[in-house]
Amino acid sequence: MTQQSQELNEQRILSHENQNESLEETIERIKQRIIQTGDKPHVTVARQLQILNQLADFPLGKFLLQNGGLNGY
Repeated sequence: MTQQSQELNEQRILSHENQNESLEETIERIKQRIIQTGDKPHVTVARQLQILNQLADFPLGKFLLQNGGLNGY
């Protein structure tokens, strides 16, 4: 692999990544946002917090929380 292709590959690997925030900080930030926003017409705060906790229990869920989703590229 050439240096240029390696650099390009590294840039594409995790385009959402926020390396300045730990998983715990990410979870707390999302939790506070859920609480501040309140119930939605289709889901309560309690259910949103339950889903947040469930996501934090497995590797893909942790990845989604820290990276804000999956990159479709």
